[in-house]
Amino acid sequence: MEGLVACLNSLLSPDPQARRGGENALAQGSQQPGLGVALLEVSQNPSLPTGLRQLAAVILKKHLKEHWTFESGAFREPPIGEEEKAALRARLPRGLADPERKLRTAAGMAVAAVARWDCPQDWPELMPGLLSVVAQKPSPEHVDGTIRCIAMFVDELGEDQILEMAPGLLHEMAPLLSPGSGADAALVRRVLSILRSVVGAMQSVTGTHAAGVKALLTEVLAEWAPLLAAVLAPREVGCHPGSGPDLEGLEEWGTGDGIRLQVPELWAAQREALGILTVLVSSFGRLSAPVLTPVLGTVWHRFSAGLPQYVAAVVEGEADAGFGGPAPADGAEAEDGERAVGLEGLLAQTMELILCVVGNARFRGLIAPHLPQLLGLAVGYAQMTAEQEERWTDCPNQYVADEEDDMSSLRASCEMLVDEVFLAFEEAAAPALSRAVGEALARSGTARASGRPGWWREREAALLLIGGVLAPTPLGELGFVEMTQALQLAEVEWRPVGPDVVCQGYLPSSGGPAALLAAQLPGRGQGQTGPAQQQQVEQGPRPTEPDDAVPAAPAPAPTMHAPAGPAPPAPRLFYKCWDALGCLSNFSPHPVCLPEAPLTSADLLRHAVPARAHDRQPGRV
Repeated sequence: MEGLVACLNSLLSPDPQARRGGENALAQGSQQPGLGVALLEVSQNPSLPTGLRQLAAVILKKHLKEHWTFESGAFREPPIGEEEKAALRARLPRGLADPERKLRTAAGMAVAAVARWDCPQDWPELMPGLLSVVAQKPSPEHVDGTIRCIAMFVDELGEDQILEMAPGLLHEMAPLLSPGSGADAALVRRVLSILRSVVGAMQSVTGTHAAGVKALLTEVLAEWAPLLAAVLAPREVGCHPGSGPDLEGLEEWGTGDGIRLQVPELWAAQREALGILTVLVSSFGRLSAPVLTPVLGTVWHRFSAGLPQYVAAVVEGEADAGFGGPAPADGAEAEDGERAVGLEGLLAQTMELILCVVGNARFRGLIAPHLPQLLGLAVGYAQMTAEQEERWTDCPNQYVADEEDDMSSLRASCEMLVDEVFLAFEEAAAPALSRAVGEALARSGTARASGRPGWWREREAALLLIGGVLAPTPLGELGFVEMTQALQLAEVEWRPVGPDVVCQGYLPSSGGPAALLAAQLPGRGQGQTGPAQQQQVEQGPRPTEPDDAVPAAPAPAPTMHAPAGPAPPAPRLFYKCWDALGCLSNFSPHPVCLPEAPLTSADLLRHAVPARAHDRQPGRV
């Protein structure tokens, strides 16, 4: 071992010639039997310097990858002999208990490099040994190293192997997430990453192992659903008491002042928890729906109450947004050697879960009473961030390119959410979007009047969501080629909302308020279509620039008599189109007259925002 220690020391030397000599000696040693065991002895010798031991562990991992099996894509001759393999398998797990975190990580990598080839056929004692460490918890360091190791190779195992070990493993890991366990955020993250791998394996084999998956999933939901809720629950003083709201009382939570839900060191673990919930909702809705409702209430609370902090930290770019220090950025290296999760990454996973909830018939009823709030939050989270503003201000073409290509951004997720809401809720979606957009425009107008520099952000986000592919339009497939054939609205009323003008009325073809109301009465099943599916809202800026108007064919306003009796509120309607220049426009065939406001009439209202390239195709309206 002394010769190997000298060789390793030469690799750490500042002298290039000494390093080359050490590299040559190591290359020669890799052709001889016994190098793997010798490297393992150095890495596990506590009397040697930590840096030297870590170097030995890193070289050992590389040696195992290159010489363990012919099946490896990195294989190099000669292979490690069977006797040496047995000695390595017997001693490798000891390094998982090392007091030094970096050495535990290196030991875990070495174990994982062998386990992905030999477990369980040639290494049947590995998993029982690791499980006994998790169950007995001999030391925090040993538990940390063991969980770290399992997380490294569990994805390499076959689905059958994962399902076989899952019941015992999950049962022993669950106490690590219970209150008072003392587990740090990094350990919680790894525990949840293992659970996510198990749930993913269940998703893959549910067709061939239906009975086994159902039994395992029942156990997982009963034991882990409360733990997932606890991971996602608020941790800061001043939050609403309790572990989370139920969906029947969401209005009580709102976006209360002083609520601080975000604890940056937990973001990585919370993203794992949200990923697990996403798989459960999308693939196991029938079994999970009764159990996950309280957990989803916690998610909703985080999503709604966290908007002000997101706006401060990301949209407005404040250095200190109440996180108690600098918040991590997505992809940055964390203290434990893993990649950090930023606030945008956490919210992107949250949005993916909400998309699954909206798209799943078993869950969407939970969100149905709160559509205006949901779409209002979508407007808030779709706001252009400070970083995006800086990037796009100098290059508008970059805005078009990013909006077309980057489907992983939070803005893109908000657009997809609006589309999903229109697919799932049909007739109820347009009034909800109308309310959300109207409130956003009103807030933007108030902010503008008060002189806030970023007043335009919420307005821009609202117009972005109105311009989504599935947002309704009575122009159908006409496109910008026949813009003058805009449909007329009956009983039109105009009112100012901040700097905008909102049109209220209904399409003559809808049959009027009575028909629209009848379409929404009980007994009409969700998913049926009807005239009310055309409900829309027209928006535009103050008509003070007649030179901007695009001529529209004049048409007399139609008349329609309301039925006898009290008439229900008229729906708000809008329609839109991309014009030949790629501008999003809203049209009206009626004169606009607002005597109560200092506004003049105009034949056409138009507001232009940069269009996404993929939405400027003919027929996209």
